[in-house]
Amino acid sequence: MDLSALAAAGTATWDLYLRLRFRDGASPEVTAHARTGEGLLRRRALPSARHGVLLVQPYATHSGALALRTAPGPRGVTTVVRGRIRRLLH
Repeated sequence: MDLSALAAAGTATWDLYLRLRFRDGASPEVTAHARTGEGLLRRRALPSARHGVLLVQPYATHSGALALRTAPGPRGVTTVVRGRIRRLLH
C-alpha cells in the first residue's frame, strides 16, 4: 500500500478494503478486519520523501473493520500534538 498516496489528501481517515482475485476471474471486494493484540495496531511515524514525516494510526472500527488515520507533514504532526495536549489538559 502506498501510504504517501493516501496522505496526499491531507489529514484523513480511511476504511480499508481488499480486492480478492480468484483463478475463475471473480474479484470480490471485502472489508479488511483488524486483528487486535499487543502492538498490532500501534501508531507509527514514518519518513516520507513527499511530506517529510507521515503519522499513521491503524485502528479497529466499532464493527471490527480495519481503518487508518493519516497525518502528513509538519502540519499533520502539529494537529495531532495539539489534540493530544488538549485532551491531556481537559
